[in-house]
Amino acid sequence: MPRPGDVRPRLKDLIAAIIQSGHDDGSVRPEVTGSTVVRFGAMLAQPMTAVSGWDEAAEEQRTVFLRGIASAGY
Repeated sequence: MPRPGDVRPRLKDLIAAIIQSGHDDGSVRPEVTGSTVVRFGAMLAQPMTAVSGWDEAAEEQRTVFLRGIASAGY
């Protein structure tokens, strides 16, 4: 069974590819990144209050979530 650290680089690449595909076809807003998706997932699981800059990152997440990640017209 792979350890979590072993699959992280692959997962990061997969998330980046999915987001890039959305950027390329215009279905995902340009400001959405793989990090945006990962932070949002982490925030859903448990707020990371010990992480430097978390308040700003959480605010970004709320903004993106409330607006949606889709580009206009999608």
